[in-house]
Amino acid sequence: MVLINMNKYDLKLICFLVIISIIVLLILTPKKIDMVEVYFDDKIIKTIDLNINGEYDIEGLNGNVHIIVKNKELRVTDEISPLHLCRKQVLKNSNDVIICLPNHIVIKGKTDLDTVVGD
Repeated sequence: MVLINMNKYDLKLICFLVIISIIVLLILTPKKIDMVEVYFDDKIIKTIDLNINGEYDIEGLNGNVHIIVKNKELRVTDEISPLHLCRKQVLKNSNDVIICLPNHIVIKGKTDLDTVVGD
């Protein structure tokens, strides 16, 4: 059996790396959101509250984009695009983004940090 010979600097390095790893995990953990912003060509056109169930129609480049909010989740149910990729996505965390490229629509969560930085 081989014994690892560690000195005090090795132990400090290991502790430092563990602390940095924990901090990075805490920062990157997705946060629940209450509001989402809908963008058309990089301009906010609608803000939607995820606490209120409802249906919304947004005018995209190719036509209507139908959005449903249910149980604090947002999904696109109807849109006009060749591959219909927007329909396969669900937005419920701060890291989630729905991009409907042919319609020039982007839907992303609004966090408290966005409000502080935006002011």
